[in-house]
Amino acid sequence: MFSPEGYLRFGVIAEIAREISRDLAWAYRSQKDAETVLISQQPGERDALECWLIAQFFQNVDPIIVSAKGVVLSASWSLLTHADNIEILPAPIPIEESTLLPEGFDSNIDPYYFLSRFIYVDALMGTIRTTEDMQSFTPDPDVFDQPMGLLTHRNFARRLDVLHQYENWSICVKEDSLPDEEDALFELFGVGNELLSKVNEGSLVPAKPRKSSKRGRPRIREHVEDAYWSLFPSGHEAKGVTLGSATNAVSEALGQIISDDTLRRALGKKS
Repeated sequence: MFSPEGYLRFGVIAEIAREISRDLAWAYRSQKDAETVLISQQPGERDALECWLIAQFFQNVDPIIVSAKGVVLSASWSLLTHADNIEILPAPIPIEESTLLPEGFDSNIDPYYFLSRFIYVDALMGTIRTTEDMQSFTPDPDVFDQPMGLLTHRNFARRLDVLHQYENWSICVKEDSLPDEEDALFELFGVGNELLSKVNEGSLVPAKPRKSSKRGRPRIREHVEDAYWSLFPSGHEAKGVTLGSATNAVSEALGQIISDDTLRRALGKKS
């Protein structure tokens, strides 16, 4: 929901994961001999991929939790434990041979089904769940026929005892933890060369990172720029607004605190 200066809110990570899941699904489902690119009719496939990517990311980058009063604490990647053990599943390509989609998967499933099953995190709000919400999950050692890992009844109960005091704190990451280069960013989300090779085999639309393309932090600048020009079509000076006030207005519009320097960079200004 919010993040202090120098940090990115959980929603930004989910957005990047969503883009990568789209790239992977389109590449994997494209067919050489088709006049048009064919994509899986399984609507939950991308949603499941997105959750897998988010879980992989937080095993490589420690989450930060932030209170409404601005208290910042480091947290363990296990905060992103998923009820379906997505965080410990191997790379889900080829999808038909993976356990990413549960047996008996219903094609009419709620599109937020997978995102809603992070046990300790409300992925739609980007916050730590309330104790009551967390208690609605009962660890099941037979889910996906996978080992439970850290999700045991004992660990589950112990975490509830600790996490209740952090209800509704925001999940963030340090802004500088996201590299500028797209291939390095893919790596953080668990998408290395081996997985890309599987995805791109016979693909019409390869999901290959372009080193000249930049995601992560530069994408934040794009959002800042879009918000700025929607608020100040002729520039903030034309409205008699100071840079600091313009920064505050953009921060409020984004739901994320940005600095004057970030706004300057987004607008291509050096000073």
